[in-house]
Amino acid sequence: MVENPFGRILKEHGTVVLDGALATELERRGADLKDPLWSAKVLVEDPDAIAEVHVAYFDAGADGAISASYQATFEGLAGRGIDRTDAATLMRRSVELAREVAGVERLVAGSIGPYGAMLGNGAEYTGDYDKGRGRARRVPRGAAADQGHQGRRLTGSRHGHGVQAARRRPGHLAAINGDCPTTG
Repeated sequence: MVENPFGRILKEHGTVVLDGALATELERRGADLKDPLWSAKVLVEDPDAIAEVHVAYFDAGADGAISASYQATFEGLAGRGIDRTDAATLMRRSVELAREVAGVERLVAGSIGPYGAMLGNGAEYTGDYDKGRGRARRVPRGAAADQGHQGRRLTGSRHGHGVQAARRRPGHLAAINGDCPTTG
């Protein structure tokens, strides 16, 4: 039987706190994400910046990191001239970056964006996957919400207050969503 990867952290803290707002934090640190690849642009151009954000979230109290692969797709990376082999390597690298700074005690989850994310036009938020192609087709949304997940999104965790609040909500997942402390 496979052990629940959250089990140890839930037993110890009652709550699992994940990182969050990777793109927001990258932009706050000066990354220009006005690009169809969004944060995957930084994965291509400056992967160390992604590792630094993961470190900052861990320093703020996160138990786990989500890889910088939400917008990394074969199609999107091909638009940048990156072949399938190198695209697959970049996607794996997004997980490796998080794993390298996570150590053995923290979790790493791969981020897989929906089909609409690959279009780079915000369709993943609207369900209009054919937007800009002469016809609009609605795709049902809300499957994740229908599953009754218990995630919590926290803001203002710069000094760890959000993490402390999450720890008081046993059995929940939480994401740090706000400015991370910076070092140096």
